[in-house]
Amino acid sequence: MKNMPADYSDLPLFATLHEEHYWVRSQLIREKRMPPTKIQSSDDAATYIREQISDYDREAFVVLSLSTRHSINAASIVHIGSATESVVDTSDILRVALYSNARCIIIAHNHPSGESSPSAEDRAVTKKVKEAAALLNVTLLDHIIIGANEYYSFADSGLL
Repeated sequence: MKNMPADYSDLPLFATLHEEHYWVRSQLIREKRMPPTKIQSSDDAATYIREQISDYDREAFVVLSLSTRHSINAASIVHIGSATESVVDTSDILRVALYSNARCIIIAHNHPSGESSPSAEDRAVTKKVKEAAALLNVTLLDHIIIGANEYYSFADSGLL
């Protein structure tokens, strides 16, 4: 086996890494204190989320981070899209969960059109987030879509 130099400078990947770098710290910033809230059903979650984003005229994607007893640790709007779509990054969702020590999450977004039926993209995001969260020992409890006068729950529909 060939002896490797201590600095790996003979490897192409590391040959140009002579620039300075930074030690960084990421943290969750508490923007405002919210009253203790426990989520016991999709109706509880939908009511809470509706209070936060019902007046948005564009799609807003929300993550609720929950403790093992389903109390909200943190709530965050991770993306605001257009009137017809919100392309959210899975890493943004899971970052909130990890920074707030969540064991469970509920994701949600509104449909400004008022229709709460899930699109093919909504189904794909749900599947992707569920799989990625499982790798981090975080359970996706529900994906809720807020419509004008109703909501759609993936959990209640047996899709989780």
